[in-house]
Amino acid sequence: MLRKARFWERHQKMEFNERQRKMVNRLLNGFEGKLTSSKWAELAKCSQDTALRDIEDLIRKKVLVKDAAAGRSASYSLGEIKMKLPDRVLEKLANRRSKRMFP
Repeated sequence: MLRKARFWERHQKMEFNERQRKMVNRLLNGFEGKLTSSKWAELAKCSQDTALRDIEDLIRKKVLVKDAAAGRSASYSLGEIKMKLPDRVLEKLANRRSKRMFP
């Protein structure tokens, strides 16, 4: 739950439509399996084209990243979860750097 609160706090100035907000919350809650545009369309109750536009918008905003597979098997993940180190790891790294700079 804390991860979800942090995510929305960091992205509070970013615009999301209702479908995007709903799907991002599902991902933050621990989405099972791979998120594809077909699953997005089904869960958000929208067309495949609308799902793809929503996904592409979130990729541009760096909220989602496209996983390695391409074409019809393309899937997507939350970008900050995939690319961001846990806070405790970042804190340890920051402490190490400051100790090296100011012994």
